[in-house]
Amino acid sequence: MNSVRDIAWLAGILEGEGSFHSYMHQKRWLTARISINMTDRDVIARIAKIIKCTSFRGPYKNDSHLGKKPLWALAVSGRRAIKWMERLYPHMGQRRRSQISKVLKDYALYVAKDPRRRNA
Repeated sequence: MNSVRDIAWLAGILEGEGSFHSYMHQKRWLTARISINMTDRDVIARIAKIIKCTSFRGPYKNDSHLGKKPLWALAVSGRRAIKWMERLYPHMGQRRRSQISKVLKDYALYVAKDPRRRNA
């Protein structure tokens, strides 16, 4: 179980750097996703530990105008992403809450069409 402090820290990082979205995978099923890219490997590693994600990707070449430090990436998808969105929602600002609400609404509609999809 994560501490309130860990969840608050995670919410703060994802508020500023994260992305909450959903997409149709192979036009067959809806996938929810939380993703984050940043140059701080230690921060990505801490996020992975909190959400119990066994791996993250990087380093990637950073060609952005923001600098040349390598990028690290982490994403969590599916039911795990839905659970984390529900858990983080109360800690997020208006814009992120709006993103999360859209994903949760889309997922609820998707599951309502076929309850077997609940674990997707």
